[in-house]
Amino acid sequence: MQVFLAMSTQWHRVVGMVGAFYEGLRYESFREIRLGLGIRIKDWPEIFRGVQVMEMAAKEVLNDRKER
Repeated sequence: MQVFLAMSTQWHRVVGMVGAFYEGLRYESFREIRLGLGIRIKDWPEIFRGVQVMEMAAKEVLNDRKER
């Protein structure tokens, strides 16, 4: 959860003819977040999978909110 919250400003948004939508997190920022939080590389795969689950759920909520 700590990594997901730290990534809160790293959403990639796409703007098109029908409006803007959240495509996902900017994965290139993960390295700096991992280092900044002091996460060991051996722990990273499990943490990353958890963040991806949160990202998918958040995308549904964020993009659904845009349609209202």
